[in-house]
Formats: sequence, structure tokens, C-alpha cells
Amino acid sequence: MLQGYLGVIRFDLLMESMALILAFIIAFFAFRAYRVTDIKPFLYLGVGFLLMGIGMLSRVTSISYILWLLAIAEWPTTTIRRMLQSAEMTYSGLRVASYVVFAATYAYASTKRLSTSMAMLPLQVLIYNPFFEVISALLLAFVVAWTGVNYAQNKSAESGLVLVGFSLLLLSHVFFVFTPVGFGFYLSAHLLQLLALSFVMSAVVRASRI
Repeated sequence: MLQGYLGVIRFDLLMESMALILAFIIAFFAFRAYRVTDIKPFLYLGVGFLLMGIGMLSRVTSISYILWLLAIAEWPTTTIRRMLQSAEMTYSGLRVASYVVFAATYAYASTKRLSTSMAMLPLQVLIYNPFFEVISALLLAFVVAWTGVNYAQNKSAESGLVLVGFSLLLLSHVFFVFTPVGFGFYLSAHLLQLLALSFVMSAVVRASRI
């Protein structure tokens, strides 16, 4: 049973590794867009995705280390569970922090006059944590609402890409919530996450070339 469990972990790490690369790429281009446009929300966007990437990297690194420990020695199941849960808590904390940054960015933007550039603002577990998924979904629902408002006002391609990206990211967390129902939800959630980050990356790359 443990071997099957570890097989799912390895799949999870593969998907997370691809997602963290996209997160760091988005952060890079967000910081670049900030330098080009001098629009502070792009800076906050970069910070948010940087936190997300660091969280993913810490999870991939720590769990890979745990798998290595399992390969060289026998460990009690309870010890392994504690180590995995510790890694997951760190990851969840950084991930939620990134969503708080996104939500705060849109809360800040809502008090200002939204320009076309600001409308291009943006917008990620084996160890199932329903509390984390629900909190993430609630924060993202706020972000999706504001990206919808931005797109309705500007109708730009970039704001449309961002809206689709955040919507898919929100949907991925909804699918993660239904993981206990079937593995198909878990797999679909990871694919939606990668697709969501791809859309956001496209928007930020376009914005950095303004």
C-alpha cells in the first residue's frame, strides 16, 4: 500500500516540478513588466508568483529528500507521514500567502482607476488538505471576480488571458477538493493548474513587451 502511495507522490512531484518552472517564469516577466511600465501591481504580481514558486520548490525538494531516505533505509510509516505533512504545511503556507498577495493586489487596484496595463494583471498535492483547497478557492474567487471586471472594462487580449488563467486555477482547486471521489479529479486538477499557469505566463510575457 505504501508503495502505491509513493507512486502517486512521484507523479505529484513531476507535475509540481513543471508548475514551479512556469511560476518562476511568470515572476521573472512580471518583474520585467514592472521595470518597463513602472506599474507597481506588476511588482506585487511578481512577488506572488515568486512565493508560489518557492513554495513548490520547497515541496519538491523536501519530498524528494524523503523519498531518497526511504530508498536507503526502512522508516516507520508514522515518521514518513509526519515528514510529508511538515513539507505540505510549508508549501500550503507559502501558496496561500501568494494568493493573499494576488487578492490584496486587486483590492488595491479596486481603489484606483484601472488602466489598460493594470488590466493585464494576473492572476498549485498529494497530501490532501481540504482546508487549504477551500481557502485557496475563496481567495481565487475574489481574484477571478476582479479579473472579470478588468476584462469587461478593457477587452484586451492580455486581460482575457489572465481571466482564463485565474479561472482555470480556481477550477483546479475545486477539482482538488473532489480528490476523495476519484483519482480522475486529482489528475485533472494538476492538468488544469499547468494550463492556468500557461495562460498567465502568456499574458505577462506580452505585458513585459509593452
